[in-house]
Amino acid sequence: MWDQPPLIPVILPGAPPVWPRPRGGFRPGAVVQPPASSGPGPVPPPAAPLPHDAPTEGVGYKPVELCTIMTDGAVEAHDVLRIAGEGSTRTGCNIFDHAIDDIRSEPRWQAARAASIDLCETCRSCKFMNACGGGYLPHRFSKANGYDNPSVYCDDLYATFEHIQSTLATQLYLRKADGERVAVVSGSGAGAGFHK
Repeated sequence: MWDQPPLIPVILPGAPPVWPRPRGGFRPGAVVQPPASSGPGPVPPPAAPLPHDAPTEGVGYKPVELCTIMTDGAVEAHDVLRIAGEGSTRTGCNIFDHAIDDIRSEPRWQAARAASIDLCETCRSCKFMNACGGGYLPHRFSKANGYDNPSVYCDDLYATFEHIQSTLATQLYLRKADGERVAVVSGSGAGAGFHK
């Protein structure tokens, strides 16, 4: 949430807790480098949130179409969106009187879905828009603009994707049918594409 970023430590196995730092203070060592190729074959891609269909709601440009079933049987729009305020996820649906799919016609569920794909101008113009998708939806909320913000962690996400992209550019290549190795070069400007 833009109005008050969380103050929780990052805890990695075998290391002391790391307390919050200023936003954008990305540490490249946090992203594991893929091993150098030990032979003539291609390097397998690392498990990284690069494709637009990443299997997570935290990154990737796609609609968030989740709902939450409460202990009393109420069906609400995705519960993490309670960050917007009391009652912000409440709908008129419950598991006793409605099909789960009925949530799709509820205005609050529709608004949450729309917020997940209606990105602010900063995100729409970003070269990592498809991979990032604006980041985790609750991290885009502010009282002033609703969800019309980049992630409060935008600088960190950008630095992470930039690091992953540059790492992959040095590690991945394609092999033509004749066996010629062609390096994959990242970027969107002049010179982007493939190099021998």
